[in-house]
Amino acid sequence: MRQSVRSSVLGFLAMSSRPEGLRSQLVRGGLGSVVLKLTYLAFSFGTSVLLARILGPSSFGVYAYAMALVGLLLVPAQVGTPLLLVKEVARLESAGRFGELRGLLRSGMQAVILASSVVVIVIATIMAMGASVILPVTLEEFPLLHTLALVPILALISYWAAAMRGLRRVVLAQLPEQLVRPGLFFTFVGVLMWVEPTHFSASKALALSIAASMTAGLVAIAIFRIVLPAYARWTPPIYNRRRWTFEAWPLTLLAGVQVINSQVDMLLLGALADSESAGSYRVAVQGSLLVAFGLDIANMAIAPHLSRLYHAKEFGRLQRLTTMAARFTLSAALPVALVFILFGRDILGLVFGDPYRVAYVPLAILCIAQLINAGAGSVGTLLNMSGYARETVRAVSFATAINFFLGLVLIPRIGAEGAAVATASSVVFWNIYLLRKVRFQLNIYGSFVGKMN
Repeated sequence: MRQSVRSSVLGFLAMSSRPEGLRSQLVRGGLGSVVLKLTYLAFSFGTSVLLARILGPSSFGVYAYAMALVGLLLVPAQVGTPLLLVKEVARLESAGRFGELRGLLRSGMQAVILASSVVVIVIATIMAMGASVILPVTLEEFPLLHTLALVPILALISYWAAAMRGLRRVVLAQLPEQLVRPGLFFTFVGVLMWVEPTHFSASKALALSIAASMTAGLVAIAIFRIVLPAYARWTPPIYNRRRWTFEAWPLTLLAGVQVINSQVDMLLLGALADSESAGSYRVAVQGSLLVAFGLDIANMAIAPHLSRLYHAKEFGRLQRLTTMAARFTLSAALPVALVFILFGRDILGLVFGDPYRVAYVPLAILCIAQLINAGAGSVGTLLNMSGYARETVRAVSFATAINFFLGLVLIPRIGAEGAAVATASSVVFWNIYLLRKVRFQLNIYGSFVGKMN
């Protein structure tokens, strides 16, 4: 019986990894990504509802701040490997340069392990020396050890996922991050809340996240080992570390400014306002992410194909793929945004509880920004996969500066609404900037009004 189950699993994974044409790959990857993304959003949203209700705005704000810090620390821990792997693995595989491919996979793993270890040691040392300025004064019992433990685990999961995406195993790459981890976390939170609802805390929530993440990491290792082609296992590795390092630096900077831009609002709220504002704002952010789910799906599915088409100089197909992706993302975002803008206050009260109704205005502002983001399409991913990551770095760097300085001005005055205005302004800026760069550098129309012929 056990052998039969194992054979079925191996057969499914092997079937999923067979090479296909571009259209069939996009259909399979797109549909699979839709299912997984919706599942991820359902689990994440459900977990946020459970945590928000049982922790209350203040303790939920502690948890939100911890997760924001994890996202920030992941930037140096990953050293740009996820974006580099997606781009370079797709290029090297299509060119048949299998020795370099194996060397890249091995070097990427070593870089992630070393960098994440350094990050954990440095931050733990700083905190042990009493540098409490890293944390807002309102968070007295911050679960630092749990927060740091998540960093290397999530960095390695991202590494395995990126390698599989580069090999065009888009659906399989997402299983650990989009299904296993959020599904287990939701289950663990639900069980613990049922067993001891009066002793739940932000620290326990993070401990459960660690358990779910470790399990997801084991699943990622298993899938990666099964789908990794034989040539990537046995071909002698060829290392081109100087080139990879040169390629990785702008991607590291890009990942850094993207994460900083996505977390600076939460970090500023925790430092300049209070944990209750951070908790309610976290709810608004979670809601706005539902608007952007189509863009996430499109970027996940088309990234390796953008790299392949660009380097093959198939610009007509590249234009059609870009426009198709932008129209898909906008059509997926529009109904969700309208529902939240029109009925968001009642939805927040019904789902999260009356204390979270105050998050309606930030939610509406962020939904409008995400709608613009969806309409602009996958411009950032297109530039990254085409070798113009530095342009994306510039755009998001300027956007992060806008977000930071507007946040400093507006958050002390109007709290969460100020954070939402600052974030929305940065989103609009970088999309306008990137649309112009895509048109200038690649002669591609990036938004939903682009050409299809």
